[in-house]
Amino acid sequence: MSTASPGSSAFSTLARRARDGFLLSSALRGVSARPADRQELIRTYHAAALDRTAVADRLTDERGAVAALLLYREAMPLLVGAIALAHDPDFQPAATPLPENASPWEVLADLHQRGRLPALPAKLEQARAALTTADALTFDRLSPQTLLDRRNLVERTVRRLQRLIETRTPSELKASRYARIVGLALVTVVLIYNVASSLLHPNLALKKPVTASSRHPDSVAPVDNSGLTNGVIETTYGVHTAPGPGWVTVDLQKVQKVSEVKLFNRRDALFDAGLPLTLETSSDGKTFTVANVRTQSFSSANPWVYEAPPGTKFRFLRISSHSMVALTEVEVY
Repeated sequence: MSTASPGSSAFSTLARRARDGFLLSSALRGVSARPADRQELIRTYHAAALDRTAVADRLTDERGAVAALLLYREAMPLLVGAIALAHDPDFQPAATPLPENASPWEVLADLHQRGRLPALPAKLEQARAALTTADALTFDRLSPQTLLDRRNLVERTVRRLQRLIETRTPSELKASRYARIVGLALVTVVLIYNVASSLLHPNLALKKPVTASSRHPDSVAPVDNSGLTNGVIETTYGVHTAPGPGWVTVDLQKVQKVSEVKLFNRRDALFDAGLPLTLETSSDGKTFTVANVRTQSFSSANPWVYEAPPGTKFRFLRISSHSMVALTEVEVY
């Protein structure tokens, strides 16, 4: 009898959790099991807590830190009340979010000890100490840095506690699941299309040799001019000739049928310095024919695209200018 290895079992568990998280299955089961009025109360408490923490989150300097801590402290009973309602079916709603004389920290500890909650935030006790005070001026007496450190600690803890609550209704969760599935399907279709397109219509210029009439003395492009056909849209450029008339030639290494040429402009500055640019093709590297002339601006995001006439074939592609040639990439299809 064969048994699954620990590695395969762990992988299956991770895959199941990933699928469950993506499809919101656990969240949907939990919310669907609750009475509608209970879920609505959870949403009410959570929204009230969020109103307070949203303001506190914006009070990030020392002048607002005291107010932020007070708002976080006021939000805690509301937040923990929502957590208790969401995770403990025996927790009974009352006139107040928490039972009389019960602190939010005690309720969280009880839920965790009874296995109703997963691991609590690591610094929950520090957050409790930061917020628990009987003196109304305790926060005001703290040094600015201590005050800010406490405020930031509490904010991070509150954010982690907020993640323990699912406020969406079953219909909202189902809509989110549907949107995720549709989104994944669209991404998959685009990915398959791009992969198929790259296999059926590869970039003929990729990694092909490049020669240039000259090199700008301050150029940061590769010395062998390979930056023009390396498949990367550099932050500067892939090739840069010296000032004055110049040209750059890509050798496809054999005569090939071509339908389209894309030329991506430099990305650093002086985008139009080389205009007009002339695109020429040749089968032998000696006799070149003008295919297109570019006089209008183009960029790396909106490249110069030359649609070749049906049946076009060539081996060499040359881009020339009366001032200089500075491009980041050339693609040929």
